[in-house]
Amino acid sequence: MSTSSVERKGRNTKVSEKDTLDYLREGPAYGPVRLSLVSEQQPYGQPGSTPRGICDAIVEMSWRGGTARYAVEIRTTSQPAAVEQAAFQAQRAAGGLDVLPMVFVPYLSEEALGRLEERNVSGIDLCGNCVILSPSKDIWRSVAPNRFRESRPIRNPYSGDSSIIARCFLLRAEYRSLTELREFALSRTIPDRAETEAVLRLGTVSKVVQALQDELIVAKDQEGVRLVARQRLLDRLRERYRPAGCPRLVGKTPLTPEEVWARLAEASDAGKIRYAATGMASAGWYGVLAGVERTSMYVDNLAAASELLSVTEGRAFANIELIETRRNLAFFDCREDGAIRWASAIQTWLELAQGGAREWEAAQDLARLCLEGSAEETK
Repeated sequence: MSTSSVERKGRNTKVSEKDTLDYLREGPAYGPVRLSLVSEQQPYGQPGSTPRGICDAIVEMSWRGGTARYAVEIRTTSQPAAVEQAAFQAQRAAGGLDVLPMVFVPYLSEEALGRLEERNVSGIDLCGNCVILSPSKDIWRSVAPNRFRESRPIRNPYSGDSSIIARCFLLRAEYRSLTELREFALSRTIPDRAETEAVLRLGTVSKVVQALQDELIVAKDQEGVRLVARQRLLDRLRERYRPAGCPRLVGKTPLTPEEVWARLAEASDAGKIRYAATGMASAGWYGVLAGVERTSMYVDNLAAASELLSVTEGRAFANIELIETRRNLAFFDCREDGAIRWASAIQTWLELAQGGAREWEAAQDLARLCLEGSAEETK
């Protein structure tokens, strides 16, 4: 695909991985930076052993007399979850190949560029946007309009941040309008409302409700929208729940659990970190299963949380596990117990349902609470 054919691509046009590789072969320029394709489908891992994975491409960047190489993960969608997963995979590949990480998608918004920059991951798109970090810490950024808008039904209203809307119906069965439903969802996600608003736009809420209508789980009329098939909704959430592939850190902290939660609460109040216990770690609080041995939690900034809690990585005598996710879903409907934020009953149930026989039995106890009425009444 030539540069001119990229420019002719437009609204609702699907771009393939081959298209993006062809584009890289042409050596596109982003300001003072020029990229060239070095190789495709590059395995990485220990020499002589089974590869840990395969990155989509290796590119070389040249600028003002300098060069650097990048492991590139390509995605054909610009959805935030896809960009996040690509960034994670690119970092893994880059570590295995001793190069720098980069993602390539059809379009990178200003918000997406900022998130990549925070993670020290470079990114380029087909619209002329980029954030490129060099070994010398120079950064090039450009912002251009999106010419690859994706207007399509919600593929999976039961997984990812869009499933917040589906989960709302387990907390409250009826809403007078989509706006009221959206406001309820926003009010239950802590503490960054602005970030949640960016994900749960009214158009997204409408698409999720339409998908639930199509499966006869909710009914919508001039009176509002209401849940009509609670068991079916629970079944769909459980069947299609997919834990995100998130970076995690297992290690040891010299702090007591009380000190851990207190520090996180202080950082959260200052708007620096979002945090919540995992569902598995919250099972003991709901009284359905003994808690996990180590403190396990979701945070939206792994580096900042590990520094704040003085965590030393290593599994020997590990007493803490930090899982990085920017998904609002992890922080939806948390239950506050002093400085501790326990996962929602729904999240706890879903995580337990993915476990063994013991966890499955515990999940059934929580499921009964969800089936009998509002999950918010569990505590």
